[in-house]
Amino acid sequence: MAQKMSRNRKTRKIFFTVFLLIGLLFTPFQSPSCAEELRCSAPVKKEDSAWKLIRKKTRARTFTEFMTPALDNHGNSIPYENGGQLGPTNTANIVWVDYEIAENTKLVYHQRFAMTYASTATDPAFSTVFRNPRFALRKVNVFKVPNLTTTYDLYFQPGLAREAERAGRDLEFGFRTVTYYLIPRSKVTLGAITEFTLARSNQLNAPHGSANLYSWLMPNASYELNKIFSTQHYLTLSFQHTRGTQGLQYDYPMPFNIQNGIGVNISENIWAAAFINNYLNTAPTWSNTWASLWLSLILL
Repeated sequence: MAQKMSRNRKTRKIFFTVFLLIGLLFTPFQSPSCAEELRCSAPVKKEDSAWKLIRKKTRARTFTEFMTPALDNHGNSIPYENGGQLGPTNTANIVWVDYEIAENTKLVYHQRFAMTYASTATDPAFSTVFRNPRFALRKVNVFKVPNLTTTYDLYFQPGLAREAERAGRDLEFGFRTVTYYLIPRSKVTLGAITEFTLARSNQLNAPHGSANLYSWLMPNASYELNKIFSTQHYLTLSFQHTRGTQGLQYDYPMPFNIQNGIGVNISENIWAAAFINNYLNTAPTWSNTWASLWLSLILL
């Protein structure tokens, strides 16, 4: 009996030894360098480049409004409410870029300039006049309300352009608001755009009649006809306070006018509109009615 148990133990040792040898023979040998290669070949999450990160946080837009002469086409000029010549045909242009520094918080560069297409007493035809540049801190979507979009800018404008000398605006501070609300279960959007600016002059004798405060309000509404076309309705009210005077007064050129037209979604990045413009305080005539074209581009 003892001999049988001894033979069984020997048999188990032999099987164990053979099993171990087979395992060693069929187990691949990995050197440290091979192990490193295996780790290097494993999927690695690619980090975004610096440019891609900047691009994700940056927006760039342009806006252009071209104003035609009065419909009777006298003097190539935008009309006063009485039919007189207010100013030359021109385009008002805005280019702005913002960069996100925190959630719903952005830094903004906002540049305005006008291009005229007819001569005036101070500017030749085909001239370009830049306004003071604007640097702003922007907050967007402050209120968590469905269908409500808000943009608030707190800005300053250093006197780097011609208007700093001509209009006595060496340093300006102000705020801008843009609000839109889509009425639920409708195709109607209501909105308002406002600006309020204070101007300081370093000149001892600042130009008399130049504004040290100017502001405008633009309530608006639109109705979506389909995915491409919409009706557009804008009312502009402009005010200013000039040096050497008391109280507010209307701010020309466009102190109180209404614009009605059609908007067109040309593509995801291009929007345009055509308007007929009239004054609120007088009956429309051929000599005080004019047209304008809007073009808005998304660059980034």
